[in-house]
Amino acid sequence: MRNEIKTLTEAIDDEKKVSKKIQEYIAKKKGIIEETSEVQDKLREKKVNDLGTQKEEIQNQQEEANNEINAMAALCEEENEVKKQQDLIDEENAEAERKKLQEKADMDAAAKYI
Repeated sequence: MRNEIKTLTEAIDDEKKVSKKIQEYIAKKKGIIEETSEVQDKLREKKVNDLGTQKEEIQNQQEEANNEINAMAALCEEENEVKKQQDLIDEENAEAERKKLQEKADMDAAAKYI
């Protein structure tokens, strides 16, 4: 019976040693994983911040581009309006010139009959 108790006590001691080794191994691996996780979290956070900065820069550039497009569209519209006005003036001048030429032709025709 004493031998059995001694054998069982040795077995329990062996089990305790194995359990302790397993717990140490798990704790060591857990520490390594936590360190790796921290490094990865920091890298991810840095990348997210960088992407956020790039996003803001792109949005600012897009806003500037939209403002420039709007300014160019306004200039084009203004230029088209000036061109329309100039075309009207040119048309009026051409009509006045035709009238002058017609009046001159009419006067020349009338002068022939006189």
